[in-house]
Formats: sequence, structure tokens, C-alpha cells
Amino acid sequence: MGKLKRVPHEGNEYYYAIATDNFKNICIGVLGVLLYNFTTGSANFSHPGIYGVFAIIISSGLLYLLLKRGKNWGYGNVSTFKYKKLIAKFISFILTIS
Repeated sequence: MGKLKRVPHEGNEYYYAIATDNFKNICIGVLGVLLYNFTTGSANFSHPGIYGVFAIIISSGLLYLLLKRGKNWGYGNVSTFKYKKLIAKFISFILTIS
């Protein structure tokens, strides 16, 4: 069973920076679209999808703050770390297009 372990920040700066930037960009991007809809008058509070938009903004903002604050912890079985920049860039690409 996994345990809460400390992950070293040195050598993992790329992973931390990409993860926090993705959640920040999602939060700011969706918030910008919502503000645009408010200014054009096309936001509809009677439609239940608007609450999903608020949930995306809040959850990605909270995940951004959580990752920004707790940079060196992880849950699971941590083995010896091998930095693989190509895999990190691939995961970053998948997160960015999603």
C-alpha cells in the first residue's frame, strides 16, 4: 500500500512548473470565457451547464493552489527516480491539448 512520501524538488522543477501552469491556464481560460459571456449577455443561469463551468474554475484553481503550496509530497510507492524529459514533455502536451 502506498504511503505519503516526500519527493525531491531538485530535478523535478519541470514537472512542477508544467503541472501548476496547466491548472492555472485552465482556470484563467475558462474564467475569461465566462466573463466574455457575461459581457455579451449570453450567459444563462437557468442552464445547468453554467454550474459545471463554475466547478471547473473552482476545482482547477484549488488544484493550482494545492500544487503551488505542497511541492514536495506524493502518495504512492516511490522508487528510485529517473528523470525522463521526453515523457514529461509528452504528458505536458497531452495536458495542454486536453
